[in-house]
Amino acid sequence: MRTSKFQASVMVTVQQFAEAFFPTLIEQISAKAEIALQDAIQIGEIVIHKLKSRFQANKPRPVQVFQQAIAIIAAKETNKYKRLTEKN
Repeated sequence: MRTSKFQASVMVTVQQFAEAFFPTLIEQISAKAEIALQDAIQIGEIVIHKLKSRFQANKPRPVQVFQQAIAIIAAKETNKYKRLTEKN
C-alpha cells in the first residue's frame, strides 16, 4: 500500500508537544552535546520557551513542524552554551 506525502499527521499544540518531548530533549542535549544534566535542563527550558514564542499556543500543528523547529533551536542554544563555557 502506497502512502501519500500529504497523509494526515498527528496534530498537537505547542504546549502538548513541549510537555511530551521535554524529557527526550533533555536526554538528547545531555548525551549528544556531552553536557551535564543540570545544564541540559536549563538549555531545554530555553529551547521550549523559544519554541512557544514562535508558535501560537492554541493552534494545533503537525508534530514534524515542532520537531524541525526544535532541532534548529536546540543546536543554536547548545552551541551558544558551549561557546560561553569555553570562554570562561
